[in-house]
Amino acid sequence: MIMIVLTFAVSIEVLQGRLQLQLGLLTLACILLIFMWRLKEANAIEVHIDD
Repeated sequence: MIMIVLTFAVSIEVLQGRLQLQLGLLTLACILLIFMWRLKEANAIEVHIDD
């Protein structure tokens, strides 16, 4: 997760001067981090298939 944050931080720095792309990348990073956090907190449900 730290690597993802660092990668997005470096990418935003590379896009210096392109505010729309920086904001888009920041939004994408936030969505990805929220998704990963919710996935980490989710409980696995065991499924049984009866024939």
